[in-house]
Amino acid sequence: MKSMSSFFKKASPFLLILLGICLVLISGAFSPTAKKENVIFDDYTDFLENKIEELLLQMNGINEVTVFITLENSGETVYAENFTSNSSEYVVFSSDNYQNGLILAENAPLVRGVAVICTNGNDIKIQSKVVSLLSSALGIPTNRISVCG
Repeated sequence: MKSMSSFFKKASPFLLILLGICLVLISGAFSPTAKKENVIFDDYTDFLENKIEELLLQMNGINEVTVFITLENSGETVYAENFTSNSSEYVVFSSDNYQNGLILAENAPLVRGVAVICTNGNDIKIQSKVVSLLSSALGIPTNRISVCG
């Protein structure tokens, strides 16, 4: 009986730390804002991948294609500001006991890179056309685009 109580005394700091880590992980998993941002992020990525696949299927020599996109960030919201000689402050309006900033623009997330697997993707001519097309369409440098078959 004595050995069990000494075990719990020695293990209790470790168990408390482990319990704390578990609680932090669980609370983050159920955060509504984090989940909402991830859904929007995933939806935008899916939208871009589908559009690019549709575009590439229009090219001669490509019958099947899979596209994978990575994004640089989650986008940007630009709020209106009032500037004075010493400082600046956001323009805020109230409605139904809530205060909101006046949004001037919402910028889409930036594309970091694109990977394409397609029929004839090993053909240098197809690779060149796909890389050029995606670089122009997405506004990213050619070294961020990979094409293979």
